[in-house]
Amino acid sequence: MSIRGERLRVVLVNYKSAPMAMQAVEKLMADIADWPNARLTIVDNHSEDGSVEVIEQSLLKAPWRGKVTLIASDRNGGYGAGNNLGLRADLESDDPSDYFYLLNPDAFVTPNAVGTLVEFLAHNRHAGIAGSYIEGIDGVPHHTAFRFPSLGSEIESGLRLGVVSKYLSDWIVPLEIPEKRCQVDWLAGASMMVRREVLETVGLFDEGFFLYFEETDLCLRAIQSGFPTYYIRDSVVAHVGSATTGMKEVNRRVPAFWMDSRHRYFEKHFGKAYTRATDLAFAITRGTWEIRRRMQRKTDDGPPGAWIDFVRHSLKQLRKP
Repeated sequence: MSIRGERLRVVLVNYKSAPMAMQAVEKLMADIADWPNARLTIVDNHSEDGSVEVIEQSLLKAPWRGKVTLIASDRNGGYGAGNNLGLRADLESDDPSDYFYLLNPDAFVTPNAVGTLVEFLAHNRHAGIAGSYIEGIDGVPHHTAFRFPSLGSEIESGLRLGVVSKYLSDWIVPLEIPEKRCQVDWLAGASMMVRREVLETVGLFDEGFFLYFEETDLCLRAIQSGFPTYYIRDSVVAHVGSATTGMKEVNRRVPAFWMDSRHRYFEKHFGKAYTRATDLAFAITRGTWEIRRRMQRKTDDGPPGAWIDFVRHSLKQLRKP
């Protein structure tokens, strides 16, 4: 059977970015126009800004509107919860899809980006998740392939010292951008293909993560169940990045939900003692870097107040029962 005969469900979660989301949908539907069993679910994550109406009006004019389902959520439960609405509706149907493609509303597929991911999973039955090479709309590559976070990675990222980074190179979370297909620990969810058996085995996204670390958690659960994740260099997607979260805005402080998600990830998978060790390690090493930065008059290229915000958040977590 041609891969274009496979049953494919695309899930795209929109939050206050309907015009851009529909541009992404246009690119997507052009790429899968000749897939008879491909369907798209757009989930509006309770935008309350007229996004639902914009999407509905766009769909009225689209020749492929019969392949699209729009779900208007009555709450914004975060990225994972929004995706779960679309995933669950398909999985609980009488004829669930074979593959599930998660696409961000600010991500634009290039020709055959989707088919390349499906083809890889179809020909590599042991693989559970496959993700694209991501670049900015300016063509600059994005780091979207990673190692799992760990105590070692917290020390390395906090200290920012060359000799330590060299020693802890196997624990640095962002991988050098791979030049070819390879297995990785986890991938950013901007363009991610998941085999149905993965979701049936490990479950859907953990909705305890509002935003960030939900892909990390899913990929870790998948590999623990025997479904590794792969980075597919020849599936190319252009990504604006942080279009709805604002994380890349200048002078934007690290949001509490990022720190909440980080804490949940470590405690869920490694326990309270390990989580407190990572908190302490990062607080000390980042504090050391702050002192060194000031003494050497180096520019802080990170979010303002990141260290003190982290310490406050960690102390707050310590006070919880």
